[in-house]
Amino acid sequence: MKRKKEGSQSCSSNKSILCILMSLLSLLCVIVSVSLAVTYRLQAMECLAGRPMVERMDIDGRDLPLNSKIKTLTHDIRAMEDTIKILRKSIAANNGAFNGIELVGGNEKSGNILVHGRPVCDDEWELTAAEVACRMLGFEGAEEKTTHSHFGEVSENFIMDDVKCGGEESDLFHCSFDSKSIQCDQYEGAGVVCK
Repeated sequence: MKRKKEGSQSCSSNKSILCILMSLLSLLCVIVSVSLAVTYRLQAMECLAGRPMVERMDIDGRDLPLNSKIKTLTHDIRAMEDTIKILRKSIAANNGAFNGIELVGGNEKSGNILVHGRPVCDDEWELTAAEVACRMLGFEGAEEKTTHSHFGEVSENFIMDDVKCGGEESDLFHCSFDSKSIQCDQYEGAGVVCK
């Protein structure tokens, strides 16, 4: 019997704090990037108009030389990017403990998938489903899907089979799958290589 759950959210409730932090940091990166782009465009326009280039700028209440401001903003962007990477690694290091998914047999970015401690069968396993699994683990997406228990044999107590995702779901349980008539063996574990 196929089951499909509707209603996707970008963050599961169990990891909402990390998701909110990552979203806020991403938003700050965009704001700072736009600020830099506006600054460079202003400089270029004034230069082309024959006026002297802006030498000082006040964006956040501090009157700083423009070069100093650009260095500060660039440093802030790098710090935010580093924080996002740390948060992603934290989710991966917890092996998806926030939402019941983990990788086994590989490394922090690859392995056979276990959902609530049980393997996923590789029948119908496609890259779109691997994308969803990797996002559940806190990664950007999947580089590849693996089949045939690529990272080692799995137990035969499969949680899902014939998983079919559109690719935009936030959770494998939002995809269609079979959980009643699973006929898979230890050599049919689905896996991923995340990016």
